[in-house]
Amino acid sequence: MKNFRIRKLLSKWIDNRIPDILISNIVLDSRLVNFNCAFFAVIGYKNDGRKYINKAISKGASIIISETDDINLHNKINFINNICIVLFYLLRNNLSEIAGLFYNNPCKKTNIICITGTNGKTTITFLTSQLLKLLNKNCSLIGTLGNGKYDNLIKTECTTDSPFDIYKEIYNKVKEKNEFILIEASSHSLYQNRIKNLNIKLAVFTNISHEHLDFHKNMKNYKESKLKLFKDHNVNFSIINYDNEFGKYLYNLLKDKCYILTYNKNVFKEKVLKIINIKIFKENSIIIFEKDSNIYKLDSKFCEIFNINNLLISLLILNFFKFPMENTLKLVNFLKLPCGRLNSTKYNDVEIIVDYAHTPDSFNKVLKSIKNRCINNLWCIFGCGGEKDKKKRKIMAKIVNKYSNFSIITTDNPRNEEINNIVNDIKKGFNKSNYKVILDREDAIRYSIKNSYKNDIILILGKGHEDYQIIKNKKIFYSDIHLVKKIVKCLN
Repeated sequence: MKNFRIRKLLSKWIDNRIPDILISNIVLDSRLVNFNCAFFAVIGYKNDGRKYINKAISKGASIIISETDDINLHNKINFINNICIVLFYLLRNNLSEIAGLFYNNPCKKTNIICITGTNGKTTITFLTSQLLKLLNKNCSLIGTLGNGKYDNLIKTECTTDSPFDIYKEIYNKVKEKNEFILIEASSHSLYQNRIKNLNIKLAVFTNISHEHLDFHKNMKNYKESKLKLFKDHNVNFSIINYDNEFGKYLYNLLKDKCYILTYNKNVFKEKVLKIINIKIFKENSIIIFEKDSNIYKLDSKFCEIFNINNLLISLLILNFFKFPMENTLKLVNFLKLPCGRLNSTKYNDVEIIVDYAHTPDSFNKVLKSIKNRCINNLWCIFGCGGEKDKKKRKIMAKIVNKYSNFSIITTDNPRNEEINNIVNDIKKGFNKSNYKVILDREDAIRYSIKNSYKNDIILILGKGHEDYQIIKNKKIFYSDIHLVKKIVKCLN
């Protein structure tokens, strides 16, 4: 980045009484401050950046932009050690626009695709990115598994980064000639306006169900956060999964500015992909669908309805960008699921599956799908995160109780919550005695493998790609995927 004059950067909001300093970087994290840097001290959900102003100054910040919730203090200026402190009313709501100005609006030089919904975001970005690469297009991801190329992702702390980090990533990827950038838009990021100023070529809605109510408090607020992407952001066009109440609401809101995916054969003739028939076999599925009055047949190695939907949405995304459906259909069997999504390992005649499912809806879909092809016993090993939505614990346990023959309740990121309280909440969902509590997750997995029988399936839910347990305030290395491989290798 070239140096940027702070007066020009903030001229829309702050008058020209501030020193006309040249800055070379904008940051929200005081640990990243260096010379010629502007530190933006924002009031966060869990932390208050204003506590770190003195630290930022000591590390060489050239100017501090500090948030205030008092409109009467907006534009006030004071100094600490000759460093200017500018007060900015509701700064957090304007970070995306400030970042866009600083990085010279790089979104206009690429195709931004944002995917939102409770489940499916990661799989859709991953499948779409693979298809684009197979079509010789340069593409990057910003999402749950990290940022960058789908096969070389750099891990990040959250699904959707801060506005400054997102714009910096887009700026760098545009410099690297990326023609497409796929972004997973979490409900938290939409509520906090992290991507509000992006120029979004295409927005995608997958589905919505019970999740993140520890943050949003109720489903109404959760839906309103998702709605912001389509109502309040700069979106050119949308793809909507029509077959749910919220999808229908979005369609009625957007009408001619969206394509839809649906199983309903009786609605719409244009801008729609209609699924006519699906036949699922042991190792593949045959999907017949209609798009623009043309009938297509798709032979896919995906055998789960939810992944078939994810695949079809990915095909719609490419079709929106004028890639012929006939060409992309030839590529689908080269596709792989993301890490931690139905990762399967065989031990003798037992299949062990690791999956990231951690919501009631994803539990229901994964368990139902695996139960349908399970010849003998279905095991389910799972826990629930501490300091998160407590209401879903009982609901998820009821789903496990419905589909599994044997269940083990174990640890899954308890954080600072007492693990026995989490377990007791989970137990309320069981009405059968076919479960055990084994708090050590490794012991739980070993127990299930040791006690399984021929043609059993062991389903390990909740962590997927994660390579840590959060206990108290510490992240401890732990991976379901690595552990299963290690156990099976030792047993063989």
